[in-house]
Amino acid sequence: MKTMEAFYRLERAEEFFEFFGVAYDQGVIEAFRVPLLRRFRAYKARIEAREPKPNEEEAIKFLRLSLLKAYGEVIREEVRKKGLANPCVECQAECGVSI
Repeated sequence: MKTMEAFYRLERAEEFFEFFGVAYDQGVIEAFRVPLLRRFRAYKARIEAREPKPNEEEAIKFLRLSLLKAYGEVIREEVRKKGLANPCVECQAECGVSI
């Protein structure tokens, strides 16, 4: 079972994806590590500031969704900037944010 204690020991972007069982592209992580982690940490701060505090199971669920959202947003932002093809359909379906 995943715990918040285990979550707080994670440091690298890849560790977050592995912890939540989320597929990722290593090239995306390498190219956009800083903006990805910055977004994820902003979402994490919002979750931690919620009142009433979510229980551990809810917090882990919210954090997983936040990681998916941050990953999708970073990909879509870069796609728009570079005029590339649309990001993967699987990612859009998972995080629920469309371009």
